[in-house]
Amino acid sequence: MKTIQDFKKDATLRKTYRYDQGVMTRAQWIELMKLNGCKCAERQKRNYAAEEKLKVSIDRRKFSIPWGNECHPLTKEWLNDKAKLAAGIIITYYSLTEGNISYVITKTEFDYFNSL
Repeated sequence: MKTIQDFKKDATLRKTYRYDQGVMTRAQWIELMKLNGCKCAERQKRNYAAEEKLKVSIDRRKFSIPWGNECHPLTKEWLNDKAKLAAGIIITYYSLTEGNISYVITKTEFDYFNSL
């Protein structure tokens, strides 16, 4: 029996798009790219937009939290957000590289490429 995730994966891979090679489904395009010798990679980068948004949120809340009470939920949340900001917010993205051209793909497409 198929799960909801299986149906979502199938729906993602069955979507039809127009490519330079013609009109085909995403799965057919990925298979064609694999035959052409493309490489697929998982990369990470800092998410500066999310860090800026978190910084604004921390600055906005800094005078409304109960100081001196480290066990208060608002104080814990604020301190956790400060620690997350200090560590940096990292996002993972997946790319398909053909020569000097790089395409950004989804995790579902990345997993499909690696399963071929």
